[in-house]
Amino acid sequence: MKFTGKLLTTTLVLGGMLGALALVNKMEESQAGELNTILKGEERRYPWKYGDVFYQVKGNRESKPLLLVHGFGPGASSFEWRKNVDALSEQFRVYTLDLLGYGLSDRPVIDYTAETYADLISDFLKEVIGKPTVVVAHGETCAYVIANAYRRPLLFERLVLVAPSPTLLEETVPGPLNTALKFLDLASWHPELLRSPGLPQPRLDYRRTGGICLQQRTPAQCALRRVLRPQPQSDNERA
Repeated sequence: MKFTGKLLTTTLVLGGMLGALALVNKMEESQAGELNTILKGEERRYPWKYGDVFYQVKGNRESKPLLLVHGFGPGASSFEWRKNVDALSEQFRVYTLDLLGYGLSDRPVIDYTAETYADLISDFLKEVIGKPTVVVAHGETCAYVIANAYRRPLLFERLVLVAPSPTLLEETVPGPLNTALKFLDLASWHPELLRSPGLPQPRLDYRRTGGICLQQRTPAQCALRRVLRPQPQSDNERA
């Protein structure tokens, strides 16, 4: 009987606390008013399959497209690029979007998975921009653009990763098979390793990866390097 009484009391206390928090959140939401953006550009909405995605465009229509993808976190949105858009729009056609569930985009009741955001970025590049794009990603969204660049390289001109997670491109399950595959992949890039008594720690060439320099190449890094490998120039381009 005592246990039942304590359980009931604990349930009532927790229920009251959750109810109070919900009430505070509702009051804060009502006081905040309608969200707005301070970015200066053409405001548009992309009707995606799970909801409308807010984005802005700024820059000459004939300029090379550049997409800015914000990171994750409380209050995250395209607002984080506010000090970059004006300068970048002098040379690029700049697109800044609020990912689904952030900023001025819709907040549908769905499971927000990695595939959700990878598909959103991919569809936005294909259906809104429609040409190879320089993509700048921040934080955890770097993982999604790397995956997309590997799957659909024709959508990308170049990747720029801003403060990616240090463990983003590290192997999580080491094993003899992964080690052998990594060695074979390294050997394809560095044939001299097959003749070397030791296996040095490889480094990516900063100049050959579009400004992305990573300390140790893993299979994901190799995929990224293949995507960003510079194309051979024609005789006219060399001239």
